[in-house]
Amino acid sequence: MHVGTMKSFILTGVYIFFYFINCSATSIDFASLKSNPSDSIGYFHAFLDSSRAFEFNDIVKSMEYADQAKFYADAIGSPELLVKMNNQFGRLYFKIGLIDISSQFYLKSQEIAEETKEISQYDRLSINLGLGSIYLTLMDFDKAEDIFEASKVFLQEMEETDYRSYSSIINNLGVIYREKAELVKAKSILEKGIQRMRKEDPTNQNLVLLYNNLGKVYTQMRNYEAALETFDIAVDITALSKNIQGLVTNYASIAEVYLEKGDQ
Repeated sequence: MHVGTMKSFILTGVYIFFYFINCSATSIDFASLKSNPSDSIGYFHAFLDSSRAFEFNDIVKSMEYADQAKFYADAIGSPELLVKMNNQFGRLYFKIGLIDISSQFYLKSQEIAEETKEISQYDRLSINLGLGSIYLTLMDFDKAEDIFEASKVFLQEMEETDYRSYSSIINNLGVIYREKAELVKAKSILEKGIQRMRKEDPTNQNLVLLYNNLGKVYTQMRNYEAALETFDIAVDITALSKNIQGLVTNYASIAEVYLEKGDQ
């Protein structure tokens, strides 16, 4: 979960959605679900996967699928499924700017995870990343830093490296150090993160975010040439993905450098 647009993340009332649980889900009897747990778990994962599939391009439909997944999670009562469901709602509400509601779901997941060992490493990491992103958005940098530093350690202990989560953690720590004016620290962690991603996961989707963040650090350090070189790399990466909005952000950052150094 990335927070690169923290300062522009203004609550937008137009994205407040009210929706009802799908009739096909509510018409099913809870007792029948518990008597066929394997089928019910299959339905839960199908709805959860559908919610995840739509969360980037149709938030309303994603919410509807998450609601149906919630029905099955509540019926089955499995801590593992409840955490997955809460984490998904946490992500969705975060995306539409309802931070308070998002935090409530992540805190529910955290409470469940503290009471059982059944929760996977990935889901525990998702809880931490969600809460860390919330604190970062609220500009509570100290709490966010603690969570992301702990998440970085936790990630190192996982059986397989989750490079996307790793790059997100590094980028968010870079944002925190930059906002706290710890520019040398921000520069160091971002450069090391970029070097690792270039070597171990060169197609990582967060690589461009690391470059953009590093460019902003160079700008604050008044190393304008390094900032421009870094933003140029970000432009090249973004162009390959044909992300128009990303290119707009890249060029806006470059313009800010020229304005700050006096070249208009």
